[in-house]
Amino acid sequence: MRIFNYRTINFKITSGYIILILALILSAILLNNQINNLQSERNNLIRYDSSMRILSNNLERQILSMEASLHRFLITGDKDFLQDYNDELTTWEVNYTKLEGVVSDFNNGYEQLDIIQTGITKWIQTVGQPINQAAESDGYSSVMPLIDSGISRNLIESLQESFTTFRNTETEEIQKEIEHLNQKNSVLSLSLFIGLILLVVCTIGIFSMISKKISNSIKEVTEALRAMNSNTTEKNVRLISKTNDEVKDLIVVTNELLDSVERDQWYQENLNQIVTAYQGVDTLHELGDTLLKALTESIPVAYGAFYIQNPKILTQYNKVSSFANSDENIGDEIITKGKGLVGQSVKEKRILEYQSSLNHSHQVVTAFGTITVNHGLIIPILFDKEVVAILEL
Repeated sequence: MRIFNYRTINFKITSGYIILILALILSAILLNNQINNLQSERNNLIRYDSSMRILSNNLERQILSMEASLHRFLITGDKDFLQDYNDELTTWEVNYTKLEGVVSDFNNGYEQLDIIQTGITKWIQTVGQPINQAAESDGYSSVMPLIDSGISRNLIESLQESFTTFRNTETEEIQKEIEHLNQKNSVLSLSLFIGLILLVVCTIGIFSMISKKISNSIKEVTEALRAMNSNTTEKNVRLISKTNDEVKDLIVVTNELLDSVERDQWYQENLNQIVTAYQGVDTLHELGDTLLKALTESIPVAYGAFYIQNPKILTQYNKVSSFANSDENIGDEIITKGKGLVGQSVKEKRILEYQSSLNHSHQVVTAFGTITVNHGLIIPILFDKEVVAILEL
């Protein structure tokens, strides 16, 4: 679970690069797909233009070939030309259907195709079939006016104009589609450009935010260390981590260092005050009063007593000074080694600490009665491995 709750700076920076790379890859994939789609549509237009022209030209040439075969037949009487006409007659609809299928994929040109089909059908019914039927009965004279009067030529020319109009119309539509594709390409290029700009801006913003948090935290640490070095560190002022990475670890260690330095400063300042207060002290009572006064000004003491070893009876300690926030005299006048908590501290030559609880309490008798002590500290003072004084707070 730590990996989800703790993000290293390296993890954040690496994640940023990974996101950037993934975004670029995704952009490249989308761009490639769009380019492929545009290219595919452009290729479809090219293929349609080519197929449309080839099939329409072939169909037009086929009709012209049918007309030419009939002319040659009427001029020469050679029925091979009539057979050529009949062969073309059976296949033109197949070619027309192919052209119609290509046009249907492009979804355009139906109107012009209908005109072409109508023109071909009209020429066949008006010119082709009568001549073909006349050939079977050798009645050429009845169909010669179709050729001599130019009826066939007029129908063919009208049909050629229809083919030309059809191709021109399709060319215009193809050109419109090409322009539309060019516009899509322009929009795609602009969108890609804007997307890349937004990606760069977001990336810069994310990295700037990370860098700002790191630099601000390091700046705060630097200022705290500089202030600590100049002995101007404000008490109870600690750094607050705004990240969950190595910078947080640095801030935690810095706060611990500030706590340690503050404790050392507090200790040194109070020690200097106590040492200064000792100047001019001539008696043990003055020494005890001075010590208790200095301690009570530094730490929250409610009651205190100071004992000095009796030079005649080394197992006894006489009270030379006491302190109570009620200004009453407290504490036993004489402490005997080994008796009670204080006597036990002397015997063991070690500091004893006691706290009140439901099952145990320490009480002090004052002028106001017996008072339960919440927290007490007994400190034996040694000189040359011998307890020469006792301090109870």
